[in-house]
Amino acid sequence: MPTWTSSTSPSFVYQKALGQLNGCYITFINDGGGHNHNFIRYQNNTLKLIANPSMWGNAVYLRNFCNGTWDLIYSHDYGGTQANCSAGTSCGWWGPIIETFNDPHPTIKELAFKDARLIIGATSYLLTGARTNWTAPPSQWTVFHRTANYTWGVGTSTGN
Repeated sequence: MPTWTSSTSPSFVYQKALGQLNGCYITFINDGGGHNHNFIRYQNNTLKLIANPSMWGNAVYLRNFCNGTWDLIYSHDYGGTQANCSAGTSCGWWGPIIETFNDPHPTIKELAFKDARLIIGATSYLLTGARTNWTAPPSQWTVFHRTANYTWGVGTSTGN
């Protein structure tokens, strides 16, 4: 298990410089739009805690391509009422997302998401247009490809 140093403040935020990741967490693949990129595969899980049903646990895992495992990199427990996502379609605002509050927006190389899914219980759903909404990126950026809405790439230029 790796030792992680990162910022976790506020407690629901996890930040880590990509340069701090070792090569086992990065692979080189086609992004679904014809561009090859370094990719990181991750899972973000939120589950009700069995030991304390009034609490929730959030955990983030990175895929370790060297040994085929998922490594825990962040976890946080918290209280509160959560929506039942299997009961309807108004269940929060989750990514994949690129957030930038800069104006003007920065020049960035293409950032892509591939095969984004939502898992409810034991069922995995691609984040298709029937299950998600698309918000276009800033006008300075280009949408290089998009399979609504689970595979896409945006930025100001392609390449690594």
